[in-house]
Amino acid sequence: MKKLICFIIVSFFWILECKASVVNSYYKTYCFNNSCNTYEISEEEYESISPIQLLGCSIETEYKRLSLSTTGNMAEIKVEWKKTPKYKSFDVIAIVGSGVAFDNSKVSGYQHAILDNNNNPSVKYSLSSKNTKILDNGIGISMNLIDGGIYYELSLSIIYNGHGTIYGNYRHATSNVTLNQSLGYEVTNGNIVFSNNSIDNKYDRVKPLTINV
Repeated sequence: MKKLICFIIVSFFWILECKASVVNSYYKTYCFNNSCNTYEISEEEYESISPIQLLGCSIETEYKRLSLSTTGNMAEIKVEWKKTPKYKSFDVIAIVGSGVAFDNSKVSGYQHAILDNNNNPSVKYSLSSKNTKILDNGIGISMNLIDGGIYYELSLSIIYNGHGTIYGNYRHATSNVTLNQSLGYEVTNGNIVFSNNSIDNKYDRVKPLTINV
């Protein structure tokens, strides 16, 4: 009887583990003379650089990690900045899907910052927030990076049903933009694209993260 109970417990946790997935990507951005270029890098390079090393750089060098995960029926994208970016404006974070259905009432967005005065402000976003945009099959949020931050973590999560592909993406504003300008986008195959080319050029570009569910 004890063996049967143990088998059931192990099987239960194995099933939970199988329903959890995560993918990561890492990026480096050089900013010099008001021009920024973003490159994908390895996890090893990202982990080898400490925030203290970045403080002494004569050229602005920024590092961020993107993570897309699914746990049960929740999908979440997270962005972590290793060093405060040069520009702090309305960044766009989004989750969309193909073959899955999202429950827009279960949207949760979050921005957490650490300031140089050791304050830790945070901003929460919901479906009714003016920063939130409902997409054809997904959701996006424009997050205005908190001024004075030395560390940022942004996240967006939503409940989904069905089987298919979930995409997560994030575009960082490398110039000042307004909230309305930041909302002028659509997401196609996981790519965040602004209808106005001049606004699109004010953002960096990274590859979408994907998970099959």
